Amino acid sequence: MVHSNKTINAIQMIARLIIDEASRAFSKMIRQGVSIEMQNAYFDDISNVTAKICNEYNEYKGSVGAIVDLTGDVKLKFLFMTDLSTAQILTDLLLRRQTGTTKEYDINVESTVQEIGNVLSCIVANMLVNDFQISMTPSVPVVLRDFAGTIFAEFIRDVADERQEALVVESRFLLSNQKMKCHMFIMPVGESEQILQYLTFS
Repeated sequence: MVHSNKTINAIQMIARLIIDEASRAFSKMIRQGVSIEMQNAYFDDISNVTAKICNEYNEYKGSVGAIVDLTGDVKLKFLFMTDLSTAQILTDLLLRRQTGTTKEYDINVESTVQEIGNVLSCIVANMLVNDFQISMTPSVPVVLRDFAGTIFAEFIRDVADERQEALVVESRFLLSNQKMKCHMFIMPVGESEQILQYLTFS
C-alpha cells in the first residue's frame, strides 16, 4: 500500500511528540537525564522489518520485549524491545543500583521491561486520547524473552495474515553519551487506513 507524503509526515510528527514525552517520563523514572531520539518513522513490508531487526540484534545473546494491546475506537499493538545487556542496564538504573550490578536475566529485569512497556504505551494512549479524542486503553504488558526475530514475529502474529505492512518507529536511548539499543513499534490492527484518518485528519 502506498501512503502519501502528507500521511507519512503526519505520522512522523506524532511519533516525535510521543517520543519527546517518553523521554521526559523515562528520565523521571530513573532520575537521570535520558534522551530518546527518533531515528525514523515509516511504513515497510513486515518481512523487511523483521530481517532488519534480526540483523541489528545479536540473536545469540537474545532480547526481551514487552507487547501491549491498545484497544478502543481504534486498535493498535505496541512493542518495546531491547537486547539483554541493555535491559540489565535499565534495571540497575530503575532500581538505583550501580550500573553493572545486574548480570543475568531475572525477575527484576522482566519487571523493568514490563514497566517500561507500560509507561511508554500509556504515553501513546494518553496522547491519542488527549490530542485526538480517540478512546484507547492499554492492556497489561506481556514480556517475552527470546530471539529478536521471534519476539517480533509474536508481535505481528495477529495481523500478518491480513496485512504485510508495519508502521515502524525507530528510536535510540541516550544516557551519558551511551547508546542503548532499544526499539519501539506501533502497528495498526485491522483497517489501517481508517486509523490513519483519525491521526492525519485526511
